[in-house]
Amino acid sequence: FSIIGLQTGLMLLGNYSFYNLLTLVLAMPLLDDALLLRFVPRRFHSRFLVEAPVDSAPFRIWQPPLAALVVLLGLTSFSQRMMANPPLQSVSRWAARFHTINAYGAFAVMTKSRPEIILEASTDGVTWQPLEFPWKPGALDRRPTFIAPWQPRLDWQMWFAALGSCQNNPWVLSLQHRLLTESPDVMRLFAKVPPGRAKYLRTITWDYRFAPLSEAGLWWQRSSPRPYCPPVALNEAGQLRRADEISQ
Repeated sequence: FSIIGLQTGLMLLGNYSFYNLLTLVLAMPLLDDALLLRFVPRRFHSRFLVEAPVDSAPFRIWQPPLAALVVLLGLTSFSQRMMANPPLQSVSRWAARFHTINAYGAFAVMTKSRPEIILEASTDGVTWQPLEFPWKPGALDRRPTFIAPWQPRLDWQMWFAALGSCQNNPWVLSLQHRLLTESPDVMRLFAKVPPGRAKYLRTITWDYRFAPLSEAGLWWQRSSPRPYCPPVALNEAGQLRRADEISQ
């Protein structure tokens, strides 16, 4: 019940694709059949097959020590994750082999900031206009929307790219190359593209956060702009190059 409640809360407060739904589905079968029947109208009880309870008296003797062992192993594994140099480091490593506490999925550690990569296009290298993703923060007056359990692939990947560097995410350069060549398959992944054929593209990372209620009409605030990839353009052969190299 705790896991189901946690996943329900996460689905209401965040957009984590289908991860929460999958976890909730895994937790549902763990509920006792007799307990689930309480939520089913009595006239339908005969349609459900409930097995007779099995005599578990022999097992009950071992329940308390087994539960204590699992809790002990879990606490030692947890201490290893929480403390860099705990006194019982060797014991924690030994207990970790039993996997009583695990870090699951892509969100075992949550970030405390929200960097966002903003793509901007220009026809002259002087005036820049942003490209808007369908689901990511961009314009400061844009209201967040619910998308789960759907997972928009490009928006999702741009979030993770912002946590790294341009060197570690070369596909961002490939994305810009497709935009400069106006690939239809890529262009339709964006909610808004500036008019005119872009000759230059640049990527800027901003730190986003929710705007206070006093900022009427605004959903976001952003600060600390910094370049992500260098500004790029196409050379005469249609290859992606740094914009300053082409201008020279």
